[in-house]
Amino acid sequence: RGKHDLCIETLKKHLALPSAKWDEERGASMRFIALCYEAKGKAKEAKAWLFRAAAECPRGREAYLALARAGYKEGNWPMVHAMVKKGLSIERKSEHYLAEPECWGPALYDYGAIGAYRLGLYEEALGYALGACALNPADERLKSNLALIEKKINENAEKEVSP
Repeated sequence: RGKHDLCIETLKKHLALPSAKWDEERGASMRFIALCYEAKGKAKEAKAWLFRAAAECPRGREAYLALARAGYKEGNWPMVHAMVKKGLSIERKSEHYLAEPECWGPALYDYGAIGAYRLGLYEEALGYALGACALNPADERLKSNLALIEKKINENAEKEVSP
């Protein structure tokens, strides 16, 4: 409803409570604060809160996916790459109400493919693209990205063979 300042204020009060000790809930509050700052057009503050969320609860994928998305929006490919690697290194899904299903779908692999491709890491991009397609084989954009990566790898192979 556009009450971003009130939301930020309320969530900061939650974080200040002596009883607010559950790291996954604290991390979620920090991610929600980041969403509010993003909605207000304050990307720097949003990113800072996402890094705080990742530090608060490093065993959840949610903050890493949000950071990969933030890096994508600003074209920060090394950040995308690092956040995807960290996010995908978490193999155990939390079973609490704050777990975001999107973190276990193709999104991290998709950002990984894009980030690695932009960094010129085409073989790594291929692995991520295959992972994204395996999790959502009907997605035409994912299939198109996979084809683009395969084409780039083939072009590079042809250049290496040519005298």
